Amino acid sequence: MAMKPENAATKYWLFDLDEMTAMQAKEFQSWVRRCGVTTVLRPTKSGYALVTYSRFDYRDVLDRAKKAGYKVELKKDAQLFVKGLTKFL
Repeated sequence: MAMKPENAATKYWLFDLDEMTAMQAKEFQSWVRRCGVTTVLRPTKSGYALVTYSRFDYRDVLDRAKKAGYKVELKKDAQLFVKGLTKFL
């Protein structure tokens, strides 16, 4: 029960940016920031992770990424992983 996303104290979203170059990940990050969202971009084993600190209408951003050929997965229930990514901020 406590691990359910709706019970989380903080509402982070994590975009898993697999198989992206640094330039592509930064481009995706700029698209999200244009929505007025604060973000943190971190490298992972398979690419990058982009953490957002608030919710927003992500549909246009994901459509744009799909058209660009980027592999992006939105993880709305990744609170434990996000905590590890943001630990040293």
